[in-house]
Amino acid sequence: MLKFYLTITFIISIYLVVEYYLLSISIRKIPLRILVNGTRGKSTTVKIIYNILQKNGYKVYAKITGNNPILFNHDGTKKLLKRFAPISIKENIRLLRQIAKEKSDAMVMECMALQSETQKILSKIIFKPHYAIIVNVLPDHQEIMGDTIEENLLTLLECVNKNSTLLVTSETNNILKNVNCTHNKVSIVSQTEFNFDFKNIPKEIISESWSIINGITKELNLDKQIARDQFLFEWQTIDKNIKLEIPKLNIEIWNLFSVNDIVTTKRFIQFSTNVKPKNDVGFILNCRMDRPLRTKEFAQYISDNFKTSKILLMGNGKYLAKNIFKKNNFSKDNIVMFKEDRTIMNIEQIITKNSTFYSIGNNKGTEKLQMAIMNFTTRMGVAK
Repeated sequence: MLKFYLTITFIISIYLVVEYYLLSISIRKIPLRILVNGTRGKSTTVKIIYNILQKNGYKVYAKITGNNPILFNHDGTKKLLKRFAPISIKENIRLLRQIAKEKSDAMVMECMALQSETQKILSKIIFKPHYAIIVNVLPDHQEIMGDTIEENLLTLLECVNKNSTLLVTSETNNILKNVNCTHNKVSIVSQTEFNFDFKNIPKEIISESWSIINGITKELNLDKQIARDQFLFEWQTIDKNIKLEIPKLNIEIWNLFSVNDIVTTKRFIQFSTNVKPKNDVGFILNCRMDRPLRTKEFAQYISDNFKTSKILLMGNGKYLAKNIFKKNNFSKDNIVMFKEDRTIMNIEQIITKNSTFYSIGNNKGTEKLQMAIMNFTTRMGVAK
């Protein structure tokens, strides 16, 4: 029996060694590899860099992750990648081999890992990026990445391979000074304003994103005008779709589901109330059971600042939020529990004229509700 187990262990070990060897050969065939990490804005950053490289003549591929992973091909087409198992960094191995066979010039990838160990494997074994970009560091995923901003950054730094150039904003670099980072190839991008006023996006978010894009453009000696044009196109698309309006009822509905973290959510809410402060405020809060700390932060924020707001609660962690509102003496008459079979009724119960609603918490599982909101605003006379 011992001999059998030793034989199986030996075969598995040989298999893993061969797999690693073949992957290493494939990776070396992709001359430029960029890994994008951070708390918020990774997918947007990947798409902008991909478009810039493509317009500069690169045969480039890109992958964004999340609920629905998408591969951007070198010809500008994109493909939804099917998952037959829970999200895993292993799904990148076969994909990278395939892209290497296409003799691509570059690959841009969103870091899908949260745990330190999986970030290490992705960066140091699987992808081995030439550039590791940390877009920002904000408090989120505390259950996995730690309670403090420094602990969050230490986890994100695991995406840096020993040969990578780490690219960060000056704000992230200030946090970097508080942690034990010994990496000697750090490129700090200065805060750079983007000379364009977006209707629905705070300037500091645009500035942070443009600083990163401007930085990688300089690093790779890419065309600056192309970089500006692609940046503007991507953010104008976001700007156009982030808010729905029903002018005749004086209703605004902000889709902030993909924002996730409390800091960025507050920025958007403050920005919108500065522009139009008179409306009644309401929330559609999506709560994930595996992110209880995030749910607590959002529920407490609403309780502290919007005591009389109407709230639609959804997600498998919604009862945690309901209990928090109850403890904060929130009126139970203002809380509606989302029911899948009564989606339209849920919407019409809470969204009334002269109101601004914010959809917050997380994007996962909101497809049906978002479609109901689109149908509601269309039926009532939508104007973006």
